Amino acid sequence: MHLQRNGYEVEYVDSIRTEKDIQLNGANILLFDADIVRDDLSDTIEYILRKHHKIPVVLISRKADYEQVLPFFAMGLSDWLKKPLKTSELPLIIERNLYRHKNEKELLQRNKRSMLVKSILILMRALDAKDTPTSDHTRRVARLAALIGRELQLNPEQMQVLLIASILHDIGKIGLPDRILKKPGRLRNWEMNMARFHPVVGSEIIGEIKELEPVAKIIRHHHERFDGDGYPDGLIGYDIPLFARIVAILDAYEAMVTERNYCKAKSRQDALEEIIANAGKQFDPYLVYVFATIMKIEESECVEPVEIAELFSNDPEDEEPDDSAASDFSLKMKYC
Repeated sequence: MHLQRNGYEVEYVDSIRTEKDIQLNGANILLFDADIVRDDLSDTIEYILRKHHKIPVVLISRKADYEQVLPFFAMGLSDWLKKPLKTSELPLIIERNLYRHKNEKELLQRNKRSMLVKSILILMRALDAKDTPTSDHTRRVARLAALIGRELQLNPEQMQVLLIASILHDIGKIGLPDRILKKPGRLRNWEMNMARFHPVVGSEIIGEIKELEPVAKIIRHHHERFDGDGYPDGLIGYDIPLFARIVAILDAYEAMVTERNYCKAKSRQDALEEIIANAGKQFDPYLVYVFATIMKIEESECVEPVEIAELFSNDPEDEEPDDSAASDFSLKMKYC
């Protein structure tokens, strides 16, 4: 029986042949009458809770007792009600369980967000310990990613992915031997081939964190070229993920303006002209245009670099619950 109450949808199940017959039909909450179950109640409830885990499930019964129902709460049961029920009590019961489910979901998302930020900072510290110049380069790329994300009017979730990818794009260099990573001169061919494997290593490391799977794809492809001559997979044009195309430009620009043991730094203007000259070859031409635009803006605005931790400055433990807390890392830039 499908009910509509106070703007939410309720599925009340009081007659089925098997638990597999339950259809939610867009319901926000499931009320299940356990007295209709003829077979093993435990198996039935376990199946229902596993299949319909995204909404609160409330068990209603005259026969079931506390000892029988208690294990179901560990499986995710939201509430247990004894018959008989008064119809007038249903709105309060439904509201209570929807509110509880919402709060539990928010708390889970906030905890996941906190652990994700901590994982990113740990990875960054590991890279910093391995190679400080690479870590400094990463911070500058992240700063530019924030600017280009703002120019492209990315939503909070998109900005989050771009920022994390820009922060972690060189994490695969953790796996490079010091004799290659810190070599004062140009790399030999075999050394270059080894160095070019770092996007793959990085994507495999980050791919181990489920929440960062989209970031892993960006890391893998941030050295692809628009004309298909990049690595590791030789993707062409718009087959390269959008954010990988962005990071490719920012990474190349920052590499050119940075002093290296084997190469002098270019001026910002020369580096920008090099990026523009490779539009349609190495880089996405539209994104080059956007990048050139933000670099002109940056010349007129004093932008102070921020630490990686400041890009994720909202601590979930210090915040009030908010619907967007799980997806918005609240980018903060400093202007002087």
